[in-house]
Amino acid sequence: MPETNGIDLAVSLKAYEIKPYLIFVSTVESLVYQTFKVNPFWFIRKRFCESELPEVITALLADMRIHLLETITLNCAHSIYTLHPLSICYVECQNKILHIHYANPVQNISIPYTLSSLEKELLPYGFLRVHKGFLVNYRYIFTINRQDIQLDNGDHIPVSKHRVDPYEDQTMFFPYRKVHPISAR
Repeated sequence: MPETNGIDLAVSLKAYEIKPYLIFVSTVESLVYQTFKVNPFWFIRKRFCESELPEVITALLADMRIHLLETITLNCAHSIYTLHPLSICYVECQNKILHIHYANPVQNISIPYTLSSLEKELLPYGFLRVHKGFLVNYRYIFTINRQDIQLDNGDHIPVSKHRVDPYEDQTMFFPYRKVHPISAR
């Protein structure tokens, strides 16, 4: 990285609500102590990369599985709802009812709750308010254009020009996944 180093890049990533898994790979083993200030997941010594990588991948997958099991609990209308945020594709608000759309449509539910309250709960999980009536989990975004966002499952979510300008910085939506090209309309 000719213009910056990994530690400086990691510091700038801390500004995002969602924290990426940071794994440093370096030939300069003494840098391990400098990486502590950005709380890395792991530090791999480049000369041992081949032997240390399987252990790192195993630990990373185990940690990711734990986070997939995370839930949030909502108390509303004399009922308690348990949501799995990382499995939710998007939330749509219609007439003060939230329609929560999961990756598996069988899990979809509708609850009486405010979108702004749920937005606060889902923000740490990578949800974006792209329109006054929609929250979208960036992990499920396939493409973004001026009119809408297409999700991996083919659903289209409207985009408010006041909330999102997909052409300003499309990478802000994709801290963890491959960016698909923006389609022009």
